[in-house]
Amino acid sequence: MSINKKLIILSLALIVLPMILIGTLIFFSAKRHIEREIMAKLEVVADLKVDKIETFFYERASDVALAQNLFVIKVYYPIMKEYAKDTTSPEYITAKEMLDEYVNVFQKIYRYRNIRLVDLNKIVVYSSNPEEIGKTLPIATDSAFIDAQKGVRIGNIYSREENQYSMLVAAPLHDIDNKLVGVVVLEIDMNPIYKFIQETTGLGKTGETLIARHFVGEEEEVLFLNPLRHEPKAALNKKILFGDRAGASIQKAVQGKEGKGVAVDYRGKKTFSVWRYIKPLNWELVAKIDIKEVLRPVFTLSDLIAGILIVTILLDVIVAFWAARSILRPIKLLEKGVGIIGAGNLDYKVGTKSKDEIGQLSRAFDKMTEDLKKRTISIGKLNEEVAERRRVDEAIKKSNRIFNSILEMSPFGIYIINDKGGVDYVNSVMLEISGNTPNEFKSINFFKLPTYKELGLYDKIVDVFENGKSFKMGAVTYTSFHAKKTTIRNFTGIPLEREGAKKALIFVEDITEQKNAEMDIREAEQKEKEALDMKANFISVVSHELRTPLTSIKEGIALVSDGTAGEVSKGQKEFLDIAKRNVDRLARLINDVLDYQKLETGRMGFSIMEENINEIIGEVVEEMLPAIKSKELNIVESFASNLPPIRCDRDRVKQVLINLVNNAMKFTDKGNITIASQKVEGYIQVSVSDTGIGIKEEDLDKLFKSFMQLHVGKERKTGSTGLGLAISKKIIEEQGGKIGVESDFGKGSTFSFMLPIK
Repeated sequence: MSINKKLIILSLALIVLPMILIGTLIFFSAKRHIEREIMAKLEVVADLKVDKIETFFYERASDVALAQNLFVIKVYYPIMKEYAKDTTSPEYITAKEMLDEYVNVFQKIYRYRNIRLVDLNKIVVYSSNPEEIGKTLPIATDSAFIDAQKGVRIGNIYSREENQYSMLVAAPLHDIDNKLVGVVVLEIDMNPIYKFIQETTGLGKTGETLIARHFVGEEEEVLFLNPLRHEPKAALNKKILFGDRAGASIQKAVQGKEGKGVAVDYRGKKTFSVWRYIKPLNWELVAKIDIKEVLRPVFTLSDLIAGILIVTILLDVIVAFWAARSILRPIKLLEKGVGIIGAGNLDYKVGTKSKDEIGQLSRAFDKMTEDLKKRTISIGKLNEEVAERRRVDEAIKKSNRIFNSILEMSPFGIYIINDKGGVDYVNSVMLEISGNTPNEFKSINFFKLPTYKELGLYDKIVDVFENGKSFKMGAVTYTSFHAKKTTIRNFTGIPLEREGAKKALIFVEDITEQKNAEMDIREAEQKEKEALDMKANFISVVSHELRTPLTSIKEGIALVSDGTAGEVSKGQKEFLDIAKRNVDRLARLINDVLDYQKLETGRMGFSIMEENINEIIGEVVEEMLPAIKSKELNIVESFASNLPPIRCDRDRVKQVLINLVNNAMKFTDKGNITIASQKVEGYIQVSVSDTGIGIKEEDLDKLFKSFMQLHVGKERKTGSTGLGLAISKKIIEEQGGKIGVESDFGKGSTFSFMLPIK
């Protein structure tokens, strides 16, 4: 095998194989990263939508429970039912007018399509659509109506007309003597919930969210319940047989499973999918996006890596070929010289400048020839001088060729200025930067160029010639003389001596794109900051504007409920208590959102003072004791004595403690709540333990995330924003502390935070 081939193979093995390995690692690393990111995004989308759907229908169930207990319905519904055959009677007209007054307000507030009062024979006694009164309930077979006599029930989605879908929520209706007399039926407009489910923000061009339910007809199937992004008319029309390859993720969800992974969707496309089971409605939800769309950047990266690899192989072959040639050439020259000298020409020189063994051999051979030549006639000396001169001339020419090749292959623009200001040399990169032709560039005298004097380049170049000093000038905005092309350049000048004359070698780097990119980045960062400030200001203003009327509403409800504004009946007080609880809940939501936003943007102020942690805990226990005893729970205090003081914001630490105790009460039906304090390695640790239901291990990482509410036991605890623990975490961390949780599912949980000793 020739030296050429050996060098090429060795070079490929040392350069190309590592590049293939690195490229493969980069490809699969990028692929795994993108897969993790998209799965996390899909999980967030799925969990948020499941939470909103459950909340929506929980509120509808609350609405129908409220409606069934309305005093006006209990009183006037039996009257309408009694005089149903005489609709012109004063009693019937009065009853209908009273019901219209309350039902119209109720319907307007809660935005129901229809509100019906139906007797046990499925006859509509009252409806917000008067044309239905006296007729049989249009959807009397709905499960919500059939089972409503046993309690609050939610039915299935049905189609009213094209592109219009509804659901029924129903509850038993009792008269003033608590006798079952009918059913309250509320008709829900599904279009708003469909709009939310079909929202595709952040899901690209192919992603979507869909819902379905188990359907048993002639065969066991999955029935799609909402319009699909790729099939707008799929709601209640599209079905998939169990066991089909398509729709694997929705089939798993129908079986009550929750998870994520790669699955084939109803179109037969491979997708990244997350599936959830909505137990209260017996629905299944899937959030998905096509794999091809998600991994498109990875495939683009693989194409780029392949292109770089091909170019690298070509360059490697060229360099290896050049290296082999540089080794073989001196050997061939030596072989040729041996033949010439052997023929009697003692003036021929085979010596090379290389310092390797071949160069040493060639020079030794020349010395041997020189010794032999001394024994020849005097004409040999003349031939020797001529040969030496030729050798020197050839070496100079070769040196010039190498120098010019180096300048031409440089990634920088390069030109050489002589001591008259003219151009002796310019490479192709410099011509590209300036936009000039070779003749245009070489026609410039840089000592007379006005722009060079204005920018101070003239003085720098003169200093190179006179004092031999190099210079650098960075980020110079320069417009070329002939082409008038404006670029941003870095200039470097160094002294150069060639053929006995002083010259200046100028390097030019075009950094226009780099500077433009830096400017774009600064503008983007400024816009992002302005957007964040606008968001924070918006939340603050909206929260303030909501809190003011809520305060007035709360005070008004309290005055009416206490009887200050007049006598209040038991039924009215129940409604007022419901309203007060919802106002309190909304106020807590606003306060939590406002606190969270302040912490996120760093606008929350902290009043740091030296405090005794046991005193703070004692105040919290005193405030929370009535609520704890009302649930028949025991409070256990375990405070370490002689604890050193800490520097903290007293009110914020109390806020965290109250939130942890509230959580313990919420998820504990019997047993103890223990509050303890102790010193731990430079920190004061405070813990709140309970004997409640505990937390599953896979849910522990979700606890301190914003807007996160967990499913516990058989149902989810409601009434909170999901921000309490996220806010607590930020408050503790802002004061140099840390917070965590330990839990044994089914036995209880312990939340602890630590604050540094001053």
